[in-house]
Amino acid sequence: MEETCVFAPLSDLCVLRLHLSLSPQPGVCVSLVNPQPCNGQFSTTVEVRQGDSGDSIIRRLAKVNRLIKDLSRVKLMRYEDPVWGPRRVPVLGLEEQGKLPVNNKALFDVDLQQNRVTLADNGLTVDIGNSLVYMDMNKNYVSHGNTAAVWVKPLQRDHLNVSVF
Repeated sequence: MEETCVFAPLSDLCVLRLHLSLSPQPGVCVSLVNPQPCNGQFSTTVEVRQGDSGDSIIRRLAKVNRLIKDLSRVKLMRYEDPVWGPRRVPVLGLEEQGKLPVNNKALFDVDLQQNRVTLADNGLTVDIGNSLVYMDMNKNYVSHGNTAAVWVKPLQRDHLNVSVF
């Protein structure tokens, strides 16, 4: 994070007291979504700044979400299609479908006038839209028993088709 330092005029200073004013770099807010079921980590908004890497986004996410303990276990991903990807309903068990991993060393480029964020990785520049996906690969979550979603759809008048997934 690059910060600017502005010193106060000499008339406002006391002897042997340093006056330092820090202002953060402006950025664009990006929604970070966790599609994993039953883990208690939900969507959050993080500000992406010019020159951020995947590591810095994960560190900023961990400051907001205190449930993330091990930063090396967090996987940051982007949608293959930045427009329709966030609008699709996630499939249980296939959380990584339609998403591509973001390299931890990839750099984010922010356009403040258009409110857009692009990702530069290995010479490829792609628009990420307004949302990213993160998954905490820690396996220490408490499961809530054997829960299954049941979907019942009528086939005919006397028969029912029950699908468990």
